[in-house]
Amino acid sequence: MLMRAMLKTVLLPPGVFLLGLWLAFILLVFARNSTVLRRWGLGVLLVCNLGLYLFSTPFMASILSQSIEQHPPLDLTTLKKGKPAAIVILGAGDYNNAKEFAPYSEFGSMTVDGFTLERMRYGAFLHRQTDLPMLVSGAGDEQSVASLMAESLQRDFQVKVTWLDGNSRTTWENARNSKHILNAEAISKVIVITHGFHMRRAVYAFEQQGFEVVPAPTVYSNRRAGSGVRHWLPNVAAMHEVRRALHEHAGLWVYRYLSPEVME
Repeated sequence: MLMRAMLKTVLLPPGVFLLGLWLAFILLVFARNSTVLRRWGLGVLLVCNLGLYLFSTPFMASILSQSIEQHPPLDLTTLKKGKPAAIVILGAGDYNNAKEFAPYSEFGSMTVDGFTLERMRYGAFLHRQTDLPMLVSGAGDEQSVASLMAESLQRDFQVKVTWLDGNSRTTWENARNSKHILNAEAISKVIVITHGFHMRRAVYAFEQQGFEVVPAPTVYSNRRAGSGVRHWLPNVAAMHEVRRALHEHAGLWVYRYLSPEVME
């Protein structure tokens, strides 16, 4: 896990550009008597500054978000033929400072994070529309995300979870462990719920485990490419979306050509 975190820090923005700026600084410091080093240093400095700017703009965020969010919203009318047998909600993370819920939870101030809650909301809606049993998946440090999801779904949405997978720390493990659980129930066609930006990688992972997947993405990016000035003004939110999209593209590439366990 630590190695994956370090790789993501080094290879994704803003870390990759900060490292580049340090490299440019070192090259320029040692370039007193070297024209070649000076040119390399200035070149790296220019590329990193330009990259840091472009990858912080809403324009770039919209382009990359649309490139990864390729699954449309689920059309419930398409489920009439070959209806899936279960709903699988992929957990994102936990939140350990929900003091307001502590008196009403067996896990104290531990609960799900915002991303997981968004997925659960859509899962509860689809459960009411389809009456399908539900599997929640996600590990955690103190408590599994799956157990936190199950409690919140029951308490806040009045939805009972049928299966829990509290051991999955990656999307690949979500799919693999879901297979172990659902194969025992002879279930091979499932609705998978996750965010729009994460759906391509989730579908790939579940299909590699032999599932027939009905994608049910939720919460799409609301950015659309435009030519106005505001689309070229950098901000932190845009860089976050860019980093997220690049992470998903990199994850897909790793899943397909290297090892599923390398990057999450």
